[in-house]
Amino acid sequence: MKKMKLHSPDLTQENIVKLAELFPNCVTESKNEDGTVKRAIDFDQLRQELSPPSSKARRNAISSIGRASARRC
Repeated sequence: MKKMKLHSPDLTQENIVKLAELFPNCVTESKNEDGTVKRAIDFDQLRQELSPPSSKARRNAISSIGRASARRC
């Protein structure tokens, strides 16, 4: 009789590996509770990678430092 595995696979780590292949700039390392280093995803960087280029340029233009003072003049 064949024994069944009674635990589920670690899908989180599998997904991190897949995302690391597609977006290597978004991978970072973090420490677990026990102090071991593991790979993780930087979601802010991933959002920037996935956002269209036009929204990045618009966001940078709106948040420029001199823009608020230019409106007051």
